[in-house]
Amino acid sequence: MLTDIRRTCGIVLIAVGVLAIPIPVIPGIPLIAAGAAMLGRDHPLIRSGRAWLEDRGILTQARNKNELSNVQS
Repeated sequence: MLTDIRRTCGIVLIAVGVLAIPIPVIPGIPLIAAGAAMLGRDHPLIRSGRAWLEDRGILTQARNKNELSNVQS
């Protein structure tokens, strides 16, 4: 039940964020990010978005590993 509530809240946050992007008063990008964080990596919406970013070279596994090793050093 908790996962259903979290999934519903995540989808609502993403929907409100998309609708709020053209409105200058309500920040849309943080709402989309919060919704994506609530949904997590296992949700098909987030998985397809991540695959889309990886296909275009915006997000790569090697890049993330390099950033982590630089932070830990």
